[in-house]
Amino acid sequence: MPLIDISGLLPDLIEIMKILIIIIGAVIADKLVSRKLRSIARILHIEVETMKGIRFFFRFIILAVALVALASVKWFPSEYFVGAGAIIGTIIGLASATAISNFMSGASVLISRVIRIGDYVRIGDIEGVVTDISVNYTKIRTVDGSTVYVSNREISSKSILNYRVEKDGEELYVYPIVFSLDRSIPIDMVRTVIREMEKDIGAGLELYVDNITRLEIRYVVCIKVDDADKILRLKPMVLERIAEKFGG
Repeated sequence: MPLIDISGLLPDLIEIMKILIIIIGAVIADKLVSRKLRSIARILHIEVETMKGIRFFFRFIILAVALVALASVKWFPSEYFVGAGAIIGTIIGLASATAISNFMSGASVLISRVIRIGDYVRIGDIEGVVTDISVNYTKIRTVDGSTVYVSNREISSKSILNYRVEKDGEELYVYPIVFSLDRSIPIDMVRTVIREMEKDIGAGLELYVDNITRLEIRYVVCIKVDDADKILRLKPMVLERIAEKFGG
């Protein structure tokens, strides 16, 4: 039986091995990045989907590296693969600064626990419940039901007021509503109205006298709830009841 000479096939086998190694390497790198991002998401106590922007960014990098590596295979036109890799690299370079800056800003807020998903917050002049924190934006649902997207970079430069408080190991949301009434209205009457309102709405209310002038008294009534979403419902209800009782 004549021996088969495979020496002529060896260069082609090497090229095939190159292609397989590049593809397998890219798949393994993608899996490792995804696993690492899931680990980071668990540490930050956020949904894995929040990291999808960063995952997409790293997939671009892996693809660019794979295309450049494939340019070394003799069967493929190197100028196409190198050119495609260069284009992707340019896109990454232009987008990376903003993406990473937003991610780091969002991660910083999460790690410091200044705000969390489900908190009732005021960021600048925007107020509502935090519904999501993604790579680029933090979503806030306002009292009228609309959703506002706040850039994570802007959050670190704006004043943040979180209405979440911790007392005796319990977390509550305490939201103050400020209103003024004519000084002729007895304080006991205002307290009675607030106590009745507390029973009607099924939420904790506390009344404080904030300031007294010659003509009026400024009050603060604090809504105390265990769920920030309740503030969106109770705030207009309390204001409406106060207007009904003391609006003249």
